Amino acid sequence: MKFIISCLAFSFLCCFQAANAQLTGAGIQPKMNFSRHLNVELGIPKRLARSIEGRLASPGIDLFADFRLAEKWTFRTKAGVETKGFVSHHFIYSGEERAQKYHYVSADLNLMRKWGTNKKVQFYNYVGLTTGYLFKKQASELSYFEAKTFGNGARLTYENYAKFNLGAVGGAGLSFNNVLWLEMEYNRDILAPINQADLKVYNTVWSVNVGINLLKLLQK
Repeated sequence: MKFIISCLAFSFLCCFQAANAQLTGAGIQPKMNFSRHLNVELGIPKRLARSIEGRLASPGIDLFADFRLAEKWTFRTKAGVETKGFVSHHFIYSGEERAQKYHYVSADLNLMRKWGTNKKVQFYNYVGLTTGYLFKKQASELSYFEAKTFGNGARLTYENYAKFNLGAVGGAGLSFNNVLWLEMEYNRDILAPINQADLKVYNTVWSVNVGINLLKLLQK
């Protein structure tokens, strides 16, 4: 609960700062997600939590707006669509059914820090929050009688998958003249979309993002 309150406070602070900041960029960000589920079993340390499924590769796209807070600091908001999920190894699925897809409308709040004095090629990193709403599911739900059983007896079904998503995000990238950039990002759910008494399941996502600052191009 304390962590969630801290996240909300971070969001409020970012929005307050952005309201008093200068718009420096806006455009599109195509991306490729590589996602799967992390299973945290009751009684097993979180550091030993594991993913038992394969990674799902899926495209997505965001619209973004950048607000300059200081010389090296930028606040970035994003909104778009993306797909999370996994590739199932469960025996009940045929080959074409193994891709389990969860389609989200998402929104991010990121605080960015740029490094170095070279304006042409500049390294940066960022942290923030990501939220999403599940609007479409292309996944074969396991009923209780087909539930996966783990080593300690925990059983998993996908019948009560939550609609709302909240996660933490972090990444690093290279900006080219503040017009194009390439970045690597990682995000993981804070709230578990599957929250059972004996097992919690979280989305984990690596993504490769390409940004195009259309505002900067139009100003030239």
